Amino acid sequence: AAAALNSSPPQSQQGDEPPSSSSQSTAAGHRADRRKGGSKKAAASSASDQRNQVCAFWAALPVDRRLALLKTSISELKEYYKTHKDKDVAAAAPAVLDEVVDFATEHGCWEFWLCGICEERYPDVAHSLREHVSALPRQVQAMLPQEIDADWAAMLIGSSWRPVDVAAALKALEDEQVDNIGQDRDKDSMSSDNWSIKDKSDTSESSASPHNEECDGFGVVMREGARKWPLSDDDERAKILERIHSLFQILVKHKNISMNHLSRVIHFAMDELRGIPSGSLLLNHSIDESPLCICFLDASSLKKVLKFLQDLMQSCGLSRSSEKDGELGDGDCFPKNNTILEGVTLDSVSSSLILDGRVFGGKSKSGPENVDTDEFLSWLYAGSPPVGEQLSEWNCMLVDRTSQGMQILDMIDKEASSLKNFCEMKHEQLNIEEGVLAVNNIIQEEQRLRDRGGRYSYQGYEELLRNRQEELLETRFRSSEYDAISNVLKEVRTSHFGYDEGFSGMTSRQCDFDGAAIDDWRLHDFMHPSDSVVPTIVLRMKEHVTTELGKIDARIMRSVALMQQLDLKLEPAAFVDYRSILLPLLKSFLRNHLEELADKDARERSDAARDAFLAELALDAEKNANKGGDKKPSHEKSKDKKRMKDSRRSKDLKGFELE
Repeated sequence: AAAALNSSPPQSQQGDEPPSSSSQSTAAGHRADRRKGGSKKAAASSASDQRNQVCAFWAALPVDRRLALLKTSISELKEYYKTHKDKDVAAAAPAVLDEVVDFATEHGCWEFWLCGICEERYPDVAHSLREHVSALPRQVQAMLPQEIDADWAAMLIGSSWRPVDVAAALKALEDEQVDNIGQDRDKDSMSSDNWSIKDKSDTSESSASPHNEECDGFGVVMREGARKWPLSDDDERAKILERIHSLFQILVKHKNISMNHLSRVIHFAMDELRGIPSGSLLLNHSIDESPLCICFLDASSLKKVLKFLQDLMQSCGLSRSSEKDGELGDGDCFPKNNTILEGVTLDSVSSSLILDGRVFGGKSKSGPENVDTDEFLSWLYAGSPPVGEQLSEWNCMLVDRTSQGMQILDMIDKEASSLKNFCEMKHEQLNIEEGVLAVNNIIQEEQRLRDRGGRYSYQGYEELLRNRQEELLETRFRSSEYDAISNVLKEVRTSHFGYDEGFSGMTSRQCDFDGAAIDDWRLHDFMHPSDSVVPTIVLRMKEHVTTELGKIDARIMRSVALMQQLDLKLEPAAFVDYRSILLPLLKSFLRNHLEELADKDARERSDAARDAFLAELALDAEKNANKGGDKKPSHEKSKDKKRMKDSRRSKDLKGFELE
């Protein structure tokens, strides 16, 4: 007692004075906190006891009863929620269950896609694309450019892009011809000096340039084997090639390069190589079957290729830093590949929901009877929001998915409209190209006649085009050829190479001739002063229309790629799985049902134990009662014994007296 008094907190010196109001409120607050803490602890303890009770009950159940409890009657499930204490849940849950069961019964699946336009739900996303996205006419579809194949894509993205030493390569090829080596000669027999860019003045290994490597021809196997090409140490070409390679990678990644674009680059490179001395030797080694031909170009030609690719990038709205597109829509809140979701099925008559026990059986257990108790109960008691809150989230999710789907459909429709416009623009450019090619054919045919004909037998290009224009005009059909001829003649009239300058030049040349003999070409210039400019104008028009077609193709491919991306984004954006709401409803019901069964089982066990105990007590009491009827009190027994002894003694004394 003394220790307790000494360890107690000091008392107030106020004596019998009552505590202040602040101390009273503080004490009241502490008492309230203690009550709250106590209630929380009691609730937690009660929940833990409840779970332990359910766990013990489930573990004691035989297999057939476990499987029976995994099968839930839909009518019982709806009846349970109709009597739910939350009125909102009681109104919403049965309606959702009816909707879920009706859809699963009709379509045989749980997944659906929301169509915000129809306000309907469909078992696949194809409905929205088929019914609400304008289909491209066949004429427009014919304008779509051809994509590059996988092999070209791999070569454009990968491989090593290094400049080739053209002079060394040509020298080696010339040496092969001089030595009269057959086409089947092995490449290893060639002199290593011809395939090296080492400085012959320094043969030490330490002096080797980092560029002393060989290009493998992008893996292309030529007739004589895998040709190795000598590399150049031209840093300018190497840097330009690196930029070209980077642009190709971006264009391929975003599917914005077509076979026409690639063919134009390859043809340009091959034309450039034909123009160099002995360049024809390179054409026999299939360098046009890979991007290798680009690595042979000089710096000025590489800059033209770079400019062409930059124009493509600009036409399709890409940049070198364009590594990813903007995300559309929110992330998928309900993943499709969820094993628990996949474990819910509807029976054949649509009357019961069945949880597959194998979902909770672990990887090593295969039978449905192997339901892992811990895993099942962990899922059953996993923390989750109340059912009412989950129903609200379900409704909000439906609204969000509908909005996302409509947004993406609108974007697809706009992109389809843009694609249609691009294809119409391409159709117009193809008509222009057709007319320009027709004019070019007229000029080439006239050139062939001039090469074969006699003196002064040919017509001037301008005169020839005017005659053809009159012929077309008589047909009263304005074709692309007529428009092209008109544009060429207009260019001739407005060009500084036109009549005025032609005649002034002709006058000066006449003074210079001073009566000398006039050759055929000077006479040709005198008679047809515009012939020197017409082919140039036609060539410029061809290049212009080709460039425009390339830009339009880039825009078309960009639009197609965006539509493909939007199509892919539409599926998760409008996707919904009914099991996302069905499972929480089923879990809540199963948990409540198991707790009721566990409570009932516990009560029955308790009642049985009490009855057994009472029966045992009654039996003991009955036994004690039966034994108590044959026995007398101890003091009565002693009196009886004493009487018997006294009677014997008296009898003995009487017998003695008689004797």
